[in-house]
Amino acid sequence: MEAESADYRAFLKQQEKSRQRQLGGKFAHLDSLVSALDGPATINSVQKSQADWDKFKRDTGIEAELKSGHGYLDKQAFLAETEWRQHEKNVEIRRRLQLQQQMQQAPPPR
Repeated sequence: MEAESADYRAFLKQQEKSRQRQLGGKFAHLDSLVSALDGPATINSVQKSQADWDKFKRDTGIEAELKSGHGYLDKQAFLAETEWRQHEKNVEIRRRLQLQQQMQQAPPPR
């Protein structure tokens, strides 16, 4: 084979992979020992946040609603709108009562 040919380069690459596999096989148990000595695996903030979110979904029971798409958001918007309408009705009732009280307290016209 010629030193510049693609076949020769592929052959060299294959040999290098073979050599790396052999070395990896000899040192595999050392990797496990080193990882055992390193202690427990650390958790990063993204993994912690994901775990916290999963726990929150289980605890509150919203997991099924979240799977259904925007159902949870639609439900929250509906509840907020309903609460606002009830508030507006209460304000209107109070306003009418105040008007009635003012009319009753006003002196009769002469």
